[in-house]
Amino acid sequence: HIWSPEDPTICFSSFQLPNSCKEVCCLSFDNSGKYLVSVGKDPKNSFFVFCLRTQSFIWTSETTENVIFDVKWSQNGEYFCLVGNKVIIYACLSIKQIRIVEYKDSKNGEELIEAPYFTCVSYSNNNNWIIGDSKGKLSFWDQMNTLKDQKQVCENVIFALNTSFKHEFICCSDGKGNLYILKEKFYVLSIVQKLHFENNIVKGID
Repeated sequence: HIWSPEDPTICFSSFQLPNSCKEVCCLSFDNSGKYLVSVGKDPKNSFFVFCLRTQSFIWTSETTENVIFDVKWSQNGEYFCLVGNKVIIYACLSIKQIRIVEYKDSKNGEELIEAPYFTCVSYSNNNNWIIGDSKGKLSFWDQMNTLKDQKQVCENVIFALNTSFKHEFICCSDGKGNLYILKEKFYVLSIVQKLHFENNIVKGID
């Protein structure tokens, strides 16, 4: 169901995903408010793009068996990016095409280095994305399938991530009551402020 932000008793639209989808893992509106993409929890973690103007699905596609945790649109609404368990998926709405990039565990001598779970994503600029992972890192990801300029933000999983309108500031949370505000300049991230919350009250500022 899609409800009015001004009057919660008004339902704009309602649609049903296929029965194979046991639940909705994540969803996101594009900036125009015309499209809604939702990811269902089915064997192939399919996504569904719903057009609010025509009240119909305009694109559905299976992705991967890897669990999907988050999805976000680009600023122009032409692309969206899905992230999950060791996988990043890039989708182009205009040509109905997806690219799936899976990351594998690796070895450094006898040491096993596990690929991260990608937990959240937000659009940056110039078709770059900022992605948070299970190891407390933020990384830029581009269309060349490259994770670059990683920033160790915390020691915990990054649970939530968003960027400001002009993509100058990034805000993320580690699920332990800590909120981090970072500034981005030429793909370099620096922590501007760290807030610690207890019972919805700020208890510490760094």
